[in-house]
Amino acid sequence: MANDNSFLAQPSSTRMFDGKKKPKQVFSYTKSDSSIFPSYTHLSLPFCVICRQRYWGACKEQRRQFISEVAAQELLQSKALDGVRVHREFCQYIFSKPSSKEKITLTSAEERRLHRLLDS
Repeated sequence: MANDNSFLAQPSSTRMFDGKKKPKQVFSYTKSDSSIFPSYTHLSLPFCVICRQRYWGACKEQRRQFISEVAAQELLQSKALDGVRVHREFCQYIFSKPSSKEKITLTSAEERRLHRLLDS
């Protein structure tokens, strides 16, 4: 009965098989050159991730720059109402996206007429 339980988890140095000690196995994660806690010093991100981070960073910087320039133009207006008009014209869709109700839809005849007017 004691031999039937020999398959249970025991330290590898005390496992018995036919009365002989089984040699101790060295697993790949127990070697000195590997670790279960890997080092991230050689980690490199894919180029598409780097480009996406640069792109979004540039978008945020351009938006911040645009808003600061519009604010400077608002302050340069001689009348308060002119400053409000500048803000409404340039910042309406910067701070909030246009709703689907505001989208202009034209029929095919209206589109042809618009293109004809723009081309002339």
